[in-house]
Amino acid sequence: MDRSSENDGKQNYARWAGLGIEFGGVVGLFCYMGYKLDEAFKTSPAFLLGGFFVGFIGMLYLIIKQARNIRGNGSPRQKHSGALNKLDSGDDK
Repeated sequence: MDRSSENDGKQNYARWAGLGIEFGGVVGLFCYMGYKLDEAFKTSPAFLLGGFFVGFIGMLYLIIKQARNIRGNGSPRQKHSGALNKLDSGDDK
């Protein structure tokens, strides 16, 4: 295994580990906000559950989107529209 592929593997692990930490943080934050709303409005688990599901579904959507970008072109930050692809490839059609 050469150095570049070894570094790519480490970056991949770091990217996914960071995404997992972010997932937990966002879900926790939404649960906490729901808990505080439940305290204020005296609605025991309603806002807590709502916060959990909003955070979970939102982060799941972002993870799926990120995974598709990584699988599609190797990097989540490289997004090109059709017009940019023509410029990059040198085609003037």
